[in-house]
Amino acid sequence: MPESPIIKVTACCSTVGLLVFLLILLPLSFSYIDYYDYGLEQRKSTGKVNTDKVYKGGRYWLGPDHTFLKYPADQQSLFLDDLAVFSDGGEDSVGLTFLVDIYLTYAIKEQEVGQLHKELARSYKSVIESRTNDAIKNSVRY
Repeated sequence: MPESPIIKVTACCSTVGLLVFLLILLPLSFSYIDYYDYGLEQRKSTGKVNTDKVYKGGRYWLGPDHTFLKYPADQQSLFLDDLAVFSDGGEDSVGLTFLVDIYLTYAIKEQEVGQLHKELARSYKSVIESRTNDAIKNSVRY
């Protein structure tokens, strides 16, 4: 008994549809991290971030609904220009205010990226700058 043309057309269309679906879906399932970044897995639909596993540079198959929230793995620079610092002169003097320029570098530890995201999310740079300012101003003595 010969197959009907409707079954052949349906099978052909289904095969072509499946191939097109795979050609579109498969590349969307891979996410990339550059060698100078760390990554935390983030779900695109909900925005939820998994902080349990930190990914290093490479290509990972996470699925089409996942991507990476990236943090820098290399050294970051912080410039503090004309930072006003007060020097306590002791009991005999009123002290002195002067301006300092500070340049420093810092790095994020790989094992602490998840905790950093839990505590500060993406605002860690402003927190680092303000805490550095406070530490410098509080440590200057005569």
